[in-house]
Parts: sequence; C-alpha cells; structure tokens
Amino acid sequence: MANFGSSNALLRNEAGSGTFTLVNDEDISIFGDHQAISWNDVDEDGDLDLYANSLSGNLLMRNNLANGNNHLTVRLAGSRYGQQGNLSAIGALVKITVGGQTQWRSVAGDGSTMVQHFGLGSATVVDELVVYWPYKMMNGQHHTTRMIDVYRNQRLEIEEPLLGLSPAEDNPLPSTFALLPCYPNPFNPMTTISFDVPLMGEVDLEIFDLAGRRVRALHLGETFQAGRHTALWNGKDDQGQTLASGVYQIRLKAQDFEGVQRATLLK
Repeated sequence: MANFGSSNALLRNEAGSGTFTLVNDEDISIFGDHQAISWNDVDEDGDLDLYANSLSGNLLMRNNLANGNNHLTVRLAGSRYGQQGNLSAIGALVKITVGGQTQWRSVAGDGSTMVQHFGLGSATVVDELVVYWPYKMMNGQHHTTRMIDVYRNQRLEIEEPLLGLSPAEDNPLPSTFALLPCYPNPFNPMTTISFDVPLMGEVDLEIFDLAGRRVRALHLGETFQAGRHTALWNGKDDQGQTLASGVYQIRLKAQDFEGVQRATLLK
C-alpha cells in the first residue's frame, strides 16, 4: 500500500481468515512520495515483482526469493464478436480450481491486471480453468471457455472464440444440438471447440484417434446450461502427454445427439 508522505505498508493476506498482517520489510516500508503500487511478474520467472510509482522517481523491486512454488499466468484477448472494441477483454473473470480450492481474477482497465497470475503452491496441475467473457447471451449466461488439466509454470494466451454473430445481431438460444468445426484447424498447440446445447443437460466431449481409441476426455457427464459453449484442447492425452501429429476425431454426445468433427494436429 502506497502512503504518500508516509511509510509504505506491505500487508499479507491471511488466507481463509479475512484478515491482513503487517509485514515490516525495510526495503518496502519506504518513507516518500509514492502514489501507487502494482504487482507484476516483470522478469517472467513465475513470481510477482513490486513496482512503485512516485513523483521523485519510480521504483522496481524484483522478487528473487525462489521459493519453489508453482504458478500459472493467463492473458486474455477479446474478440470483436464480444463487446465491440473490447479487445483487452476488460471485465472478464478467470476462475481456476486446484485441489478443491478456487481462485478468481478479474481483468480491469488499470494496466496492472491485464495478465492474471495464479499461485499454485506445490500443485502441478490446475483441475479446471474457466474464463467468463464480458459478453453475455440473451439468456443472461456468460459466454465461457473451459480448460481442464492445465499444467503448471506456463503462460496461456486465450482468445475469445468467435460466436459467428456481430454485436448488433440477436443471439437466441440454439434450437438444436450442434458440434461446430474447431478453430484453428489444423492447429498447434491449441484449438477451440464450440458446441450448442438447446437445453440444460449432461454432455460428453471426447477426442479419439482414427483407430477409435479415446485419447482425451474433455467433459464427461458434465451439466451445461443452454447456449453456445467452448472448450480448448491442447493436443495432449489424458496423461498430459503431447500426441503425435495426425488427424483426430472430436465427438460430442448429449441425449440422443452425437456429432463428430475432425481436427488435425501439426508439430
């Protein structure tokens, strides 16, 4: 916390208690004319560095503690088919779930939250990542992107999938189930899979090789609200191993519907 005309304060969030504890760090508790504080991973080494803005000169304090914890960073890119002109995805929410615990980050317009940083501790895999894009459908539901089994210590660049509609057009609920062609295709390292669900129910979304063997289960028996949904596939199998180049089948099952599309993974 920047205290203009006084000493800065470093407050540690005591997770789960709703309280903060003052940390007496001499390098940070500087008396001066600091006006704003921002946390960012400036050197992209997985930990957050501290940047202080002041009238007499800005200050960058690099974090070199190397505590061995894992991390995940996410940067979003909005689409012109979302909120017009919102290419920075301001207003989007990112949720991750790790070992039954949930973390949220929001994309604001202050420049310090354009890249979302998540501390994972000793966890090596994020069980689920969900992006709630600012654009909402006619039923009030957020347009979402979901990923499962996201691996540690990487930076994800996630682009808002195309909805096929311009902001000026209506976006009614779909009338039928549909599995849309993935994009990009061919792809490397990631492709977006879009599908329509006309009413709430369970969905299976799986990846098979051409021999009919399932290599990845993206969603199994998960309940989705009515609307258009997207999922990302990173070309890996259920064990996290990168698959060989080739053609794979994307299968969507919901009630009595079954749809199949092909995707080509390139190396």
